[in-house]
Amino acid sequence: MILADKIYFLLLLLTLASYLVKLNRQEKFIRWITILLSFWLVTTLAAVLLPLYGAIRNNLFIYHIITPVEFTLILLLYNSYFESAVIKKILIYSIPIFIVLCIVFSLFIQKTDVSNSYTSIIESAAIISISLLFLKETAQLQRVKSLLHYPMFWISVAIL
Repeated sequence: MILADKIYFLLLLLTLASYLVKLNRQEKFIRWITILLSFWLVTTLAAVLLPLYGAIRNNLFIYHIITPVEFTLILLLYNSYFESAVIKKILIYSIPIFIVLCIVFSLFIQKTDVSNSYTSIIESAAIISISLLFLKETAQLQRVKSLLHYPMFWISVAIL
């Protein structure tokens, strides 16, 4: 493992530990972020260690799995904070659509032995759009007094 990997895993473990300490709170975002961080830890650890210690040299298939799961978890996180029923339905319906799209791309366009850049770009554009839409809805509804104390604001800013 190179130094950058070690630093990444150390920061990921520290972040996960800080969320695990707060897991008993009632805030919805803590549960979703903890699940997402745990998923990232397991899958990226497998992606780094598999070529080093396993018989498989090409770990790119793992990223074909990461993308739809990551998309699902992030959309479920946002779904629990949107007020609009229409947006909530769009988010829920887009999850299986994106999963099918990922399967189609993995089978026919960018097979599992190459990087899944197309689905990653689609995922990134969709999540950025959802983050902006969330920030717009939050500003319009004025649901919080101060954005500085609203965790979902900072999560959206971090995504952007």
